[in-house]
Amino acid sequence: IHASGYVLRDNQWQPLESLQSPIAYAAIASDQGRLFAAGGTNGSALRTSLLSLNSNNGNTPIEIDSPQPRVYAGAALIDGAFFLVGGTTAISPLNPCSSLRRFDQGNWSEISHLPESALINPAVCSWLGDIFVFGGGMAKADGLQNTDSVFSFDPKDQTWTREAELPAPTRGAVALPIPKIGILIIGGYFETPAFASQTLLFIPERNEFVSLGDLPIGLLLPAVVATEKWIYVFGGEDAPKHRSNRVYRADLSRLSTNRNE
Repeated sequence: IHASGYVLRDNQWQPLESLQSPIAYAAIASDQGRLFAAGGTNGSALRTSLLSLNSNNGNTPIEIDSPQPRVYAGAALIDGAFFLVGGTTAISPLNPCSSLRRFDQGNWSEISHLPESALINPAVCSWLGDIFVFGGGMAKADGLQNTDSVFSFDPKDQTWTREAELPAPTRGAVALPIPKIGILIIGGYFETPAFASQTLLFIPERNEFVSLGDLPIGLLLPAVVATEKWIYVFGGEDAPKHRSNRVYRADLSRLSTNRNE
């Protein structure tokens, strides 16, 4: 597990200043130059802090104490408040967690619990002030069982709403909101077992999924980023205990043009 970082400019990788400690499988959310990474592992133990980066202070990492370490959780950022969803409080054996916690103005608070079950590796993001939770793995005696359930959470009313189901039970997918278009669901892991190459578009106002072209390979937990022109997919797990060093991209304007077809 690495503490290093890189920036992609002009199709070339350039190193960034290393983090103070290695980090993997943290719950990450970003918005308008701010980024939070909660928990995760440094390779030997769970991390107990929340890492904060802000472009206004030169992206100098700030470590904030967290009351409960988590790994394989989801996260969302709404109006400056960071929300931590599900995950596990131990790696071996897994100890799945159902709580939804909020970090706002320097304080943590528990505001709700997942409506169906504790979840590991759900796909989580925010959309117009609500939190959406797609799939995830539910604990069972011999491991994890994926779910196809989708829920939205209103932080103001603190209420959950069941949404349309995923086409297949999935954990380890990534949810990325694309303003005025919808929420991309990329990759994941199916029950078969199989690494998922799926790319879906969830349209919240219609409460439906649209299937888009598949990724060239199946990927579990890739990093997904949108710019004004491109959607980038970095790395991920492409086979058991094997990580991909590939980077893919797709033209965002094509997604925008075909949204209603």
